[in-house]
Amino acid sequence: AESAFYRGSSSVKTLFELILRLKKIEVKAGLKIVMIHIAGTRMIAQGVDGLSRGCLSEGVMRGEPISGFIPLHLNAFERCSLVENWLRDWCELPGDDPFLSLTPEGWFERGHDIVGGAKNSDGVWMPEYKSGNYFWFPPPAAANICIDELRKARHKRQTSTHIFVCPRIMAPSWRRQMHRSADLILSIPPGHPAWPTEMHEPLTIAIYFPFLKSKPWQLKGSAKRLDVARQVQSLLSSDPGSERPFLCQFWKLARQLPSMSRNVVLQVLQGSRGDSVPPATSRKRSRSVVEKEGGHKQVSCRKKR
Repeated sequence: AESAFYRGSSSVKTLFELILRLKKIEVKAGLKIVMIHIAGTRMIAQGVDGLSRGCLSEGVMRGEPISGFIPLHLNAFERCSLVENWLRDWCELPGDDPFLSLTPEGWFERGHDIVGGAKNSDGVWMPEYKSGNYFWFPPPAAANICIDELRKARHKRQTSTHIFVCPRIMAPSWRRQMHRSADLILSIPPGHPAWPTEMHEPLTIAIYFPFLKSKPWQLKGSAKRLDVARQVQSLLSSDPGSERPFLCQFWKLARQLPSMSRNVVLQVLQGSRGDSVPPATSRKRSRSVVEKEGGHKQVSCRKKR
């Protein structure tokens, strides 16, 4: 329902009628409706699921505030401090600058590599720039603004590394921009050592490496990136907590790519071909083959006659 509402249409009749009713309400009342999908486990903890069965001792029914079950204003680091330590454990290499956790004010300055500035001889203020490594961890309600600034910063200052971290709430407002721009996207399921079960919704992590100096210019879309995403996501689902060595190895490789030659970069990004999915072959026959087979059948029939 959430995806169909933001898409604006649906082939399912009931969903289409729901979208139409909500859009009419928006027009007539002059308001903005925001549809948010939440996990079923959150509904159970909130008490809404048990209320229909007469259970009056769960969640809001025992006096807990409803706002505590709608964390749209809390970022991932505020909800669980284990996330930041888990990220720093595999992404901060010896000798590199530590990752800087950006505040909302930092999205518009430090995230763009601005570290200050001074006026020139003409009296015009000129900013000073310094590349760095940044954590972008917005609350879900402001994630669309954060990802927009991240994309601007990455295109202006192409030697910095960015990691976007956000719980998967209000995802339709920011998910499209993330998939179009991120080099590697991970989904941390609830129950991971860094993201406990009481977090309910999965945690989305998008990694933006510095641009390369030659083609293909970035890791996004390369075979190596697809291999890593598939293997890491498999480990996160089957054996949570065992993905650290694999992530460390890939992180070191990605950080070394800017210093490699163009031919070496292309070879590295080709990925492993042995375990890749073979391309699907079409079972349709071409027109010439069909006509040829049909001609043989006609000839054979004439011979029999």
